[in-house]
Amino acid sequence: QRFFFFTLFSTVKPAFLNIWLKIYADFEFIKQFPAAVEAVQAAGKRIALATTSIHMPGETGYFGNILKLRPDAVLVRNTGVMYYFMKRLADGDGLGTYRPELIGDFSLNAANHKTVDLFMAAGCSRVTPSYDLNIQQMINLLRRSDPSKIETSSTCICRCSTRSTASTARF
Repeated sequence: QRFFFFTLFSTVKPAFLNIWLKIYADFEFIKQFPAAVEAVQAAGKRIALATTSIHMPGETGYFGNILKLRPDAVLVRNTGVMYYFMKRLADGDGLGTYRPELIGDFSLNAANHKTVDLFMAAGCSRVTPSYDLNIQQMINLLRRSDPSKIETSSTCICRCSTRSTASTARF
């Protein structure tokens, strides 16, 4: 599968939508999410919205707004966010049959198969291993986990209009 990670809404161009099967949106401002969801889904592609890296107690409105936009997936970046989505999805909580795919981000620091298994049991469909792993540690993790549930990424530079943007392609 081919995925592309966008950090600026202006870089979500129709040409990219023809190449990538799924788009990850990680914008500085949540107000850019609705237009991105609409554009990507209108192109018949899947979109995952990234949560914040830091979750403070009582700051769950952001995650509720993500659910209201009904993205195809949510990129989970910390255990507080994981707990929020586990609880909301288990309760139903006005979501009807809508259930976004939960994808564990590298920032969850899954460094071994037990951590991967933990996040899979918590509701993630895939987990990106910690970026701190060396090649042998990655091989060990892949041998003890279901490789189809492991998401890896590679950082690349994308030239869009006159701006260069660091983005991540996920494979």
